[in-house]
Amino acid sequence: MCKKSIIHSAFVHPESTWKKTLSYTGLIKQHRITSTRGVNFFIILAVFKQVAYGWLNFVLISKYFSMKLRFIFSLILLIGLANFAIGQVDPVTWEYNVTYSGPVTSVHLNAKMKGDWAIYSQFTEPGGPIPTSFEFEQSNEFSLRGEVEEKSNPIRNYSDLFEVNVLKFKDEAHFVQKISKLAEYTTVRGNITYMVCDATKCLPPKTIPFEVKI
Repeated sequence: MCKKSIIHSAFVHPESTWKKTLSYTGLIKQHRITSTRGVNFFIILAVFKQVAYGWLNFVLISKYFSMKLRFIFSLILLIGLANFAIGQVDPVTWEYNVTYSGPVTSVHLNAKMKGDWAIYSQFTEPGGPIPTSFEFEQSNEFSLRGEVEEKSNPIRNYSDLFEVNVLKFKDEAHFVQKISKLAEYTTVRGNITYMVCDATKCLPPKTIPFEVKI
């Protein structure tokens, strides 16, 4: 194969790979995949294929270039990977505190979002983004009183990204779980699952542990 055809092939493949990546996004929306594991599978598969095609193309065309050009291509690849890693930094921070009112203890779970990022209500419509959810470890030292309450007012609007109406929180979100203590001192542990998006993209759903002494 001539030099011209190999280079042409190398630059055509990334475009097709990007189209495949978009098709995975469409497949997620088409089948309404809402589980963390399911969404992560498609995202990882798309990224893996894109990186694999890019590396293969680089190997195919690198032998036609001088050492200087190889260095430049390698530098571009490293910068791209660094930007991808920076883009995965979580723009959400969580803080926890406790208040007491007679026999009722309230565990406060507060989220703060940077910039235009938002997380989603527990009650956002099905078929859209992953709603925020809370899982508490069972204990003989306390009992839960009802469900997690949302103390912040969510924003309701139509999402072009998901093509459904969504309930989301920007800047900050305040959640409260009421508890009855059955021991003088105890620790509440659990997990928070959430997805964070801006107007054009979403990061993979994330599950983080939390621990609050009460």
